[in-house]
Amino acid sequence: MEYTLPSPKSNSNRRLIIVSHSIPLSLKKLKLGVWAFEDRNLSSLVSSVSALKENNVIKSIVWLGCPSQELSNLKAEQKEIVNTQIEENSFCSVDSISNKLYDDACIKFTHHYLRCLFHYNISNVNFDEQKWLAYQEFNKQFAAKIKSIYQENDIIWIHGLQLLLLPQMLRKLIGPSEDIGMFLNVPFPAVEVFRCLPSRKKLLQGMLGANIVGFQTYCYVRYFNQSCTRILGAQVSFEGVKYKNDKTGDTRLTRVSAYAEGIDPREISKCLEFPQVRRRIQELKETFSGKKIIISKDHGEAMEATTRKLLAFEQFLKKNPNWISKVVFFLIVEPYNHNQVTTTASTTSSSFWSNNQTMNNMDTKNINETVARINGEYGKIGMNPIEYIHRSIEYEEMCALFTVAEVFINTPLREGMNLDIHDYVACHNLKVNPLATLILSEFDGSCRCFSGCILVNPYSINQMSVAISDALNLDPKESAKRQKDHLHYVLTNTSYVWCEAYLTDLTSFGLANDQSETESHQLRIKDLEKSILTTTKRLFIFDYDGAFKDLLPNSPQPLLPARIGRILKSIADDPNNVIYVISSRDTETLENLLENVPGVGLGSENGNFLRNSNGIQNPNMLSPNTSQSAINSTSSSSSAIQLLGSDVKVPEWQHLSAGRDMSWKETVVQVLEHFTERLPLSNLEVNKVTVLWSYEQCVSDYALELAQELLTCLMEIAGKTPIDISHNNKNIEIKPSGTGKANAMRKIIDENPNLDFIFCIGDDRTDVELFELLDRDNPNHFPVSVGSKKSYSKYYVPTQKRVLELLESMISLMTKVNSSKNINSHRRSSSYDTSFISSSFSVQKQQQQQAQQPTSTSTNNSEIENNSNTDIFESKSNFQNPLSPSSFGTGSSLKSGIITDGASTNSDDGGSSTCFSPFTVAGNLHHQHHLMQEKPDITIINSYPTHPFVANKLSLSSSSDGIKFSTTLENEPY
Repeated sequence: MEYTLPSPKSNSNRRLIIVSHSIPLSLKKLKLGVWAFEDRNLSSLVSSVSALKENNVIKSIVWLGCPSQELSNLKAEQKEIVNTQIEENSFCSVDSISNKLYDDACIKFTHHYLRCLFHYNISNVNFDEQKWLAYQEFNKQFAAKIKSIYQENDIIWIHGLQLLLLPQMLRKLIGPSEDIGMFLNVPFPAVEVFRCLPSRKKLLQGMLGANIVGFQTYCYVRYFNQSCTRILGAQVSFEGVKYKNDKTGDTRLTRVSAYAEGIDPREISKCLEFPQVRRRIQELKETFSGKKIIISKDHGEAMEATTRKLLAFEQFLKKNPNWISKVVFFLIVEPYNHNQVTTTASTTSSSFWSNNQTMNNMDTKNINETVARINGEYGKIGMNPIEYIHRSIEYEEMCALFTVAEVFINTPLREGMNLDIHDYVACHNLKVNPLATLILSEFDGSCRCFSGCILVNPYSINQMSVAISDALNLDPKESAKRQKDHLHYVLTNTSYVWCEAYLTDLTSFGLANDQSETESHQLRIKDLEKSILTTTKRLFIFDYDGAFKDLLPNSPQPLLPARIGRILKSIADDPNNVIYVISSRDTETLENLLENVPGVGLGSENGNFLRNSNGIQNPNMLSPNTSQSAINSTSSSSSAIQLLGSDVKVPEWQHLSAGRDMSWKETVVQVLEHFTERLPLSNLEVNKVTVLWSYEQCVSDYALELAQELLTCLMEIAGKTPIDISHNNKNIEIKPSGTGKANAMRKIIDENPNLDFIFCIGDDRTDVELFELLDRDNPNHFPVSVGSKKSYSKYYVPTQKRVLELLESMISLMTKVNSSKNINSHRRSSSYDTSFISSSFSVQKQQQQQAQQPTSTSTNNSEIENNSNTDIFESKSNFQNPLSPSSFGTGSSLKSGIITDGASTNSDDGGSSTCFSPFTVAGNLHHQHHLMQEKPDITIINSYPTHPFVANKLSLSSSSDGIKFSTTLENEPY
């Protein structure tokens, strides 16, 4: 089987470091050529990584774990065996781990506490703070050891419940971009059980340090995701778990997926070919001829499940007396061998095991008594219905027993993945013994792998009794058909495939994670200068909430601050710019919010509805013959549209998510209504496509806990319906899967094919999909996030206030470019109108002289209105000084200053700034202006005296110092 890991990280040159709490040493090597381990999952891991090395998938393997027992305690023959394994494999011991530390961390905390809780056995366990400290120290010493042997390009694969904190510790020691994976072969508990852990947050944070966290089944994946949401408040999606550590500020995306473990079927095939195994199979068939055999294999800690299984078999015999003497139950209970080489600290751990043995004595006694009772009641001389084996079974013997048994029953109260079931299925070759039926607990991870098994609830003795009857009476053809499907699964999903799939995802996802969140560069105006000067078609995308929300007034009605309005108007008025504002608000609210900002495209419900940048037409397009009284009575853009009549085409909203499945909406809204009732001050907003639940006004810890509970419920719905869920800034949004801002941006780009400059700014969390559409290597593409240095964007701006300052600087730069182009255009024109003064940053002497030439006589407003030859000045340049944003206070005020031949002047507010010539200032009023000129004074009357922020009157007069100006301003809120 050939396989290569994905480029660019070459597979053949990479080393795999497998980290487990103990080194996989065994004192016995099977005739198959492999080492025997009592832990079947460990055997699977050993065989799978060995196959990877044999197939040149990886360069080499290093096993890292705790030291074994002192070699001095072993016999000479055992020492030779251990040395042979060390030579055959690259073993690395964490020698700094003391016997006591191992005992406290691995045995007393992990096995006695964590493992019990993960298996829902929490009634008799207590959290020990000292053992928890030992557990943390145990993980720290492992992290230090890995750092000492780590080489660039190594793959680190962590296994075991003993090392849950290790991934996050490694991130701090060897870097955030390395390939670190974690796999748990134990079941992960439901969130309500996991919450019982006092150290729950640290354990989850430690696991999320891995690129990929793997479990045996998707059920455990769901429980883990729910715990991350409820306990950490992490954002969970189909891509993984995105968690931001508030202390460090780091944000990581961790994929959580299921990788069902398998076995190497070749080992079974080889074992069944051995002559001694064949002879043993024949002996068993002769001994139990005419009887059907049921087999079960449990471990020493599954005493309660074993007792229930026996009671079910007893009930079966009582209800089905015809089966007495026709069925034999092989009950195998393997005790833990605490003197294995793979255990350490034998002297210190013995006290624990003696205590643990005392705890299990009652269960063992119950098993013995139950077996004796059943055999005494239903057995006879030479035939017992139960063959009880309470010892470790050789691998060859186990294969023989599996082969002759027609029914395998495995009913643990909770288990990750019992690979003994795979062995049983592999022993039943279709040509030799095709009859094999499985009775599995619905709480065993293996039940999700074998579709033909008989599922039972292990807590129901009656249900298990009925299942035994059904299995024994199953039609042979049906049994063979099910076995065929089961065998196909085992042969297809091998340990090699399991290991291969996990490492493939680990390396590929690690690369993707490296490219997603990086250290962003703070964006400054100098970074934009070259692009603005050299581009001709610019696109501006603003996430309204992400870019401006902190600056918005705290009002129940959405209001647009004057400064933001000026900035958006200035950008929109430049003919070289295309501007869109995208918001989570609905279409009506967004229209009302930006109704006084013409030329701005809108994207409501986070881009599900889009209206192009023509928007409500700029009132500059009013006919020159429109009366001044009609203009003065216009107080809103809607009124302006009525004046324009049929000349204005108001673009319609485009529904970009039309045709999507919205069947989920009713269910989601019902859930959200329930949570809205439970949390005062929370708010539910149901839009046409999206649904938004906000708890911004809630400040209690209960609000966050309830929000996390809501996310858990929504993730359950998301597993069945095509929806996306986002949680940001105390807002939870639900929308159809695959819709949103990215689709809107693609549409905008398609409608504007000649774009050579793209500026996209917003909140880092909600605008990742926008940033991903931009080319990070293109010097004219600027994905910008607000607030975070480390983000998914290329650039960042520290605060929203700094965003406004940056935009004003950009506007000034674009105005300079446009003014320069206007000057060159006027100089090339032979029909230059001497009644106007050219727009520039300094008033030229020649232009001043032209402006003073008599072109008309003094007149009043009514005469101007009735003059059909009146010129209309239309400018798209920035609203700049001397009418700078700083000069617009609330209410009316009088401003004055001097425009000189230079580019600067001091105004009466104490500021020194660049000035425009009179007609540049006039053009910056954004709307048409009727111009009245006198000698030597010039007065400019604003056509829109009621407009929120423009000067109603601008008076200029010529003097020896330059051109004096004074403005009467009215600044009304939007």
